[in-house]
Amino acid sequence: LGSSSTAAHVVGRFEVAFLFDLGAMGSYISIEEEPADAIQLEGRDAITIEVLCSHNGQCVSFTEHRGHPVSAESTGSQLHEAVEAQTRVHRECQRLMFRGREIESSCTVRSVMGCDPKALPGRRIKLYLKVDRERFPQKLGPFSIHDVPLKAMDFDLPQVAEECRRCGFYWDMSRKVLDGYGLQSRTRNITGQVSPLHPVTCDPARWGQCGIPASARDFVWSYPVEH
Repeated sequence: LGSSSTAAHVVGRFEVAFLFDLGAMGSYISIEEEPADAIQLEGRDAITIEVLCSHNGQCVSFTEHRGHPVSAESTGSQLHEAVEAQTRVHRECQRLMFRGREIESSCTVRSVMGCDPKALPGRRIKLYLKVDRERFPQKLGPFSIHDVPLKAMDFDLPQVAEECRRCGFYWDMSRKVLDGYGLQSRTRNITGQVSPLHPVTCDPARWGQCGIPASARDFVWSYPVEH
């Protein structure tokens, strides 16, 4: 936006965005929420969890989450949260498998392994992640970027001062502009809200592929318009 608002895009058939990062759609992913129960370990070596992901073939591993080491008493629910943070696959779309059995949310590492908890510290446990692609939010997408004929001058934008960069702002588009594109509005103009500004961090070699103007410095997400 500001000096970089030279293009606009349509995502799917719902929202309009100016230079965006799909990571911004992670509002449904709840890794920022406080866990119901912290993963606890008292005076023992941490257990390492390795997870082979079915959706991309990659392997992730962790020994702690949110500063709490994995222990014999860590639950399936806590493992799901840790895997979500590592893979960005929402916990509701995860099926964690161990030796042909699915790990339920209420299970503990000790009950899944079926061995003396004294033998668990320091062990490396390998799990397999099956992803439910038919469940929300995993069933969303894949997304693609489409050029639309909107221009920067079509938007009535505020002066983008530091407060607007930090908090986001509103934009307007007049009915006259909408009529020029064959769009109809029930009001004199439409108003949209955008997110705070974030720097463009995409590899410059991919800018053309992603539809990012060469002069771009920042991007925002524009939320759905009410009217």
